Amino acid sequence: MLLTEFPTEDSALELLNPQILLTTLRELRQSVYEEGQEIFSRWRSRIQRPAFIDSSLILSKQWQF
Repeated sequence: MLLTEFPTEDSALELLNPQILLTTLRELRQSVYEEGQEIFSRWRSRIQRPAFIDSSLILSKQWQF
């Protein structure tokens, strides 16, 4: 099941399988990480307060939701 697909009844049933669920969650986590890193890299040069760097990294990963 691709993470970009809208869930169907069949794909929802697949998630009842623990291995498929684990794999899907790992793929989602990796996707969030990669997209968050991309967003953060675009923001990084504009951040003026060093204290905000860590917070902006977290925010970049939440931005997708």
